[in-house]
Amino acid sequence: MANPDLFWLCLIFMVGASVGSFLNVVILRLPRGESLANPPSHCPACGKTLSFFEMIPVLSYVLLRGKCRYCGRRISPMYPLVESFTGLVFLYLGYRYGLTLTFFRQAVLLSLLLAITVIDIREMLIPDELVLSGAVFWVSLLVLSKVLTTWAQGPLKALSMFAIFTKATAEATFHTTTNQFDAGLLGPPTCSEGLMTSLAQGLLGGALGFLIFLVISLVTRGMGGGDVKLAGMCGLYLGPALTILAVFITFVLGGVAAGLLLLLGKAKTESHIPYGPFIALGTAVSSLWGEQIIRWYLGALLP
Repeated sequence: MANPDLFWLCLIFMVGASVGSFLNVVILRLPRGESLANPPSHCPACGKTLSFFEMIPVLSYVLLRGKCRYCGRRISPMYPLVESFTGLVFLYLGYRYGLTLTFFRQAVLLSLLLAITVIDIREMLIPDELVLSGAVFWVSLLVLSKVLTTWAQGPLKALSMFAIFTKATAEATFHTTTNQFDAGLLGPPTCSEGLMTSLAQGLLGGALGFLIFLVISLVTRGMGGGDVKLAGMCGLYLGPALTILAVFITFVLGGVAAGLLLLLGKAKTESHIPYGPFIALGTAVSSLWGEQIIRWYLGALLP
C-alpha cells in the first residue's frame, strides 16, 4: 500500500461518520421513545425505507443533493453535519492516540456528548438513557483496562505476539494517565491499587460534578435534573481536578452565551436556555486539553 497512514486515517473517518449516522438515529428517535432498530431507516416525509446506498454517511447526502430520491423533500442538513463532525472527531482522536483504550474512552464520551448536545438544543431534554449509558461504558472500560494489563503481565506475555500487542496497547493507553492530573478512568497498569485509585478518582469526580450542579439547581432553579445527572456522568470520566476545570469552562461559556442572547434580544431574563451543550463543551475541552490548560495555569501562577 502506497500510504498506509492515509488509508488508516480515511478508514477511521468513515468509522466515525458511521457512528455519527447512528447518533442521528438516537437524536431523532430516543426523545420520542421510539425503537432505535425498528422500523429501519426511512424518509421521515414519505416513509420509504432507505437502501444501503442511500445511507452511506455524508456521501449519500451529496449524491442525492440533499433530497429524498422518492418524494423529493429536502433532507435535514443535520444528518451530514453530525456525520461529518463525528468523523472528524474520530480522525483527530485516532491521529492523537492511535488504537488505544484512551481512543475508545474519548470516542465514547465525545459521541455521547454530541448526541446529548443536539437533543438538548432540539428538545430541551437530556435523556437518562444516554447518561446511564455513559456511566456503564465508564465501568466497562475500567474493567477492560484491568483485563488487558493483567494479560499483558501474565501468561500471555510469554505465549504469543498478541501479548506483546496487548502490552503495547496498555502502555500507550496509560502513558498519559499516570500524572497528578490523571483523568481517573484508566489507572496505572501495575497493580490492583492502581485500579482502585482510578475508580476512586472517577467516583470522586462524578460526585463533585453532581453535587456542584445539584446545589446550583436547588439555589437558582435554573437547571434541570438532566443537567445535574449529566455533570455527574462527565465527572466519572474526568476525575476531580479536570471536573473542576470543566465546571469553570461551562460557567464561562454559559454566561457568555446567555449575555449575548440577551444583548441580541434572542432571550429574556426568564428564558430557559439549554445548559447541556455548555456542560458537554466544557467536558470535551477539559478531557482533551485539560491537563495542558492546568499546567499552563500553574506555570503562569508559579513561574
